[in-house]
Amino acid sequence: MNVARRLLLAVWLAVPCLAIAQADRYPEQLVKIVVPYPPGGYFDRIARIMAEQLQAGLKQPFIVENRVGGSGIVGSSFVAKAKPDGYTLLIGGQTQSVTALLVNPKLASFDSIRDFSPIALLVEAPNLLVVNAESKIWTMNDLIAYVRARGGKASYASNSFGTGTHLMMELLKSRLNLDIQHVPYNGSAPAMTALAGGHVDALFSSVLDIMPLIKAGKVRAIAATSPKRLPVLPDVPTMTEAIGPGFEMSTWISLVAPAGTPPSVIAKLNSEVNRILADPAVVKHISPAGELTILGGRPERVTTTIRSELETWGKLVRDKNIVVE
Repeated sequence: MNVARRLLLAVWLAVPCLAIAQADRYPEQLVKIVVPYPPGGYFDRIARIMAEQLQAGLKQPFIVENRVGGSGIVGSSFVAKAKPDGYTLLIGGQTQSVTALLVNPKLASFDSIRDFSPIALLVEAPNLLVVNAESKIWTMNDLIAYVRARGGKASYASNSFGTGTHLMMELLKSRLNLDIQHVPYNGSAPAMTALAGGHVDALFSSVLDIMPLIKAGKVRAIAATSPKRLPVLPDVPTMTEAIGPGFEMSTWISLVAPAGTPPSVIAKLNSEVNRILADPAVVKHISPAGELTILGGRPERVTTTIRSELETWGKLVRDKNIVVE
């Protein structure tokens, strides 16, 4: 065997050892978890719980950094371009991974499958259709009558143009032939504040985001997108009960890294995330009333979910021509 072949064989044999050593050492410094939405919302809360638990388990600092803009695209683009070493991660979800890209392809500077290495799905939450607590709307039929009586002057809030909260209402409008105006806000917190203040008439929101306002008596839920009624809101009918099947939709959260992150690092993070999500104390912290579904599992579940969502929402966006001009 000549010298060149010996060197090549030595390098080839060394690669698995280097990967194992890298995983064993990881993390050796601070890890940043980017949240592409404002502080105080559903994604931010889950990110901070996971950062705290990952820091405790892996013995290095994990911090949350909010990079807001473009319905989550700004923060996602930042992570997509980051060094793929496991020290910059992204809390992902339906909006910046799917719907925002569909409605605003010119803004997107990344591909949600090609440009990220999935780590794990974390949780999913059903959405609630909510109204101001002082309104006379108590049921879906009340909402339909209210909207039609106002001849296009009723309005609904969303977390931003192109988010799931936007497209869910557009789907409802299409299905029920409703004329209700869209008022987009910059994040879930201002959208919920607008509803609670009576500035808009309705909103789709994740159960985790909106529950504090429901408990405070500021807003009222009239339907849930879950397959069954929620234990925390047993008197609120499902969308299936209210308008028929085909409206079971959840908001999901994932953890991903830049594409090219070493598989050994991804595997270590995936294992740690699954350990965290199996801890009853953490589950209770994440979902005090059992309102969320804890996910976890293999990294591939993230990719499968994104592909399915791209197909589902892509059809609505194309059929209704919901695009940023």
